[in-house]
Amino acid sequence: MEDLEERLAALEREVGDVPTAPLQSLTKAISELEEKVALLETKEIRQLREKYSLLGDWVSEPGSSFMDAALTTRNKADIILASEAEMRDIAQQLEQLELLQQFINPSSFQNIPPLNQKLQPLVELTSMVRQNALQQHSEMEQFLDTYNKTIRTLSQQFVQWDSILSDLEVRKKGFVQ
Repeated sequence: MEDLEERLAALEREVGDVPTAPLQSLTKAISELEEKVALLETKEIRQLREKYSLLGDWVSEPGSSFMDAALTTRNKADIILASEAEMRDIAQQLEQLELLQQFINPSSFQNIPPLNQKLQPLVELTSMVRQNALQQHSEMEQFLDTYNKTIRTLSQQFVQWDSILSDLEVRKKGFVQ
């Protein structure tokens, strides 16, 4: 341990970062660091750990050695630190998305829901008008069909009467001569 402290002091002197305070032993520094880390574990972190442990098997797939190793706090922190670059990229993309929000969701689109509520009575009215129009169309077709049948029947009757009158006229001419 002392050897490590001496090597560290030599490196600090070479680099030029010599601490102004007297050097403390490495073991003392490690114990102080452990105390500080213990203080960092706040109530929220303990609650997060408890909630995470409640998730249990749901979080890790059976037989997943990676997830089993990731269950320790240190491993979780390592995973987060390892994906720091990816998280920064995602944060940057989210910032770009926020800048482009005006094009994705312009203010004219934001006015649509209130307009939709105003149009709902018109939609209902249009639906009723359409149903009435379809009903009137059906009644008109039925009326026109009845009208055409009546005209056809009358035409046949007129043709029949014309034929009878023509016959009578021919007979009358035959008697008159």
